[in-house]
Parts: sequence; C-alpha cells; structure tokens
Amino acid sequence: MPFGYVPDYRDRRDLVSTLKDIYLRLFGMPFYAQRVGSRFVFHTLGQVKGQKVLDAGCGDGLFSIELAQKGAIVYGVDISEPALNRARSRVQQLQLDHRICLLRASAAQLPFATSYFDSIICHSVLEHIPDDVESLKEMNRVLKPSGRLVLTVPADFETANRIFPRLAKALLRLPRKVRAKIGSRPLVEAESLLQFCSLVIERYNQRFGYSEEDIPNKLQMAGFESTSFRHLLKMFGIAPLDLTDALSCFDVTYTEAEAFGYVAKHEWIIGLCFPIFYAISYLDSILPPGAPGVALGITARKQLSVSQESKGTECGIAIALS
Repeated sequence: MPFGYVPDYRDRRDLVSTLKDIYLRLFGMPFYAQRVGSRFVFHTLGQVKGQKVLDAGCGDGLFSIELAQKGAIVYGVDISEPALNRARSRVQQLQLDHRICLLRASAAQLPFATSYFDSIICHSVLEHIPDDVESLKEMNRVLKPSGRLVLTVPADFETANRIFPRLAKALLRLPRKVRAKIGSRPLVEAESLLQFCSLVIERYNQRFGYSEEDIPNKLQMAGFESTSFRHLLKMFGIAPLDLTDALSCFDVTYTEAEAFGYVAKHEWIIGLCFPIFYAISYLDSILPPGAPGVALGITARKQLSVSQESKGTECGIAIALS
C-alpha cells in the first residue's frame, strides 16, 4: 500500500469519491513536497517495529498511521483540534486505535515521562513554532539516551538559492498581465525571488527556514548533537515545487476551522501532476550530497552528558503490542 493511503472516501458511493479512493490506493498521499520529506524520514528511521515513537506535530495523522502500520507504538501530538479529529477518524477507519494515541499538546510542553520514546519525528513543524529551542529541549527530555530525533525543516533563502537557478525567477520575468492570468498571489504580487518566497511561506503561517549553521546550533542548545545532515528538494526537486507555488491552478484556499487550515483549490490537477513531479524529484539523487536544496533533513541524538529531570506522565490510553 502506498504511503499516505487513507480510506477517506471508501464509504461514499458517488463517482468522484470512488475515483479518489482508487487514486489514493494507487499513489497514496498526492502532496509532492511532503512525500519527498517522508522519503527521508522513513529511510532514516529504518526498523521501528515495537518502538515507541513520538510524532511531534502530527497534523492529519498520515505519518503516525504509516509508523503504526510498520509496527511502531505511536503517540501523536498537535495543537490543532480539527487536524487531530481528522487523524482520529482515519485511525478508527484503519482500526489502529491500539497502536496510536493522539493528544492535543504543545511541543514545548509534552505530557510524557522523561526518556519515554525510542524515536521522535518532527517533520516540517519546527518552522511554525515561535520558541523552537524550548520545543527541542522538551523533545530531548522525553527521548531515551539511545534514541534519535529525525527532523525536517525548510532551508533559509541563501542556502536554498546558493547555486541552482530557480524556475520561479523565470516566471517572475513574465509580463504582469500574463502573471495575473496564470499566477498565484505570490507570483502576481512579488517583484523579486526573495519577495516571492516570503509570500509563499507567509500563507502557511511559518517563518523563513534554517541555515546549515543555525539548526545544528539550536539542536546543541537543546542538548542534541547532529549525526547526519542532508539537503532535500535540490535542483530537480525545486522546479515542480516552484510550479505548485507559482501557478494559480495549484493554489490553495483557506478554511476557517483552524489557523493552519488550507486546501488545494483544484485537487484533481495536483493528483494528475503528482506522479510526474515525484518522479522528477528522484533525479536529485544523482547530484552531489552537498548540493543545496530548499529543505534540510537532520538526524540528531541526545548528548549523554545532559542531565534530565523526571517530568510528565504516559498517555492515558492503553496501547497493546499485538
């Protein structure tokens, strides 16, 4: 089963819902950048069967579900109740209640005992948190001394644009009348690549990303040491990402139910293009390991010299290993 498949449309009988269900069965989650990040996360984690894993910022629960299907005991936390409700619905449909515990909590105040988790994943979350170091300290506290933190964050502007040309820069050279017809709001309003990138991240309620020096320093302040560092979404991966951010056919609209609520205006276009975009991203593997990208994947472990004080409790839901 492809990563990210959830039977959200399984019990609906109309043709559109049936086609969506078939598509999800074939391709899984049709969100290009998320899938590239997930490739790094699950490859890095490796075997998780029987492990206790924290999904910090679990959102709709797709990563939590995948981890549970791989045999992990998963605890997912998020501050968004609507997102958690969608996650709970998916968990119930897949009958994974015995492996997944979902809680509303801040990453800066985790309701778990010290040294409780074997692994922690924090995928595209840290950039949304105002006090990222305090949240990292909490993750350090609940992680076992032998555990790992697998983290993905956006790169800062200079890192992301150090060498490779950006397709968005070429699109910005189009006449404004053309941009107004085909472009998203960031493409129409921006006068430079920096402004375009700023407008793109603004709509997702996040700040600019992290430099290659910044994120290891923050991890060290929180009691971690970086063990590996990778660039994601490099030259080939950036082009589809620029298209989805720049063209109006891929644009997003917002829901009023939550602060981070946004959905694609034309899901079917994203669905059709996703397999092509995702295949193109694999070409990044032929580039040098140090080639810059618009995202960073980091693995870190706990510094053994850091003393930890016991704090918090286990989740109140009983989770079986069977």
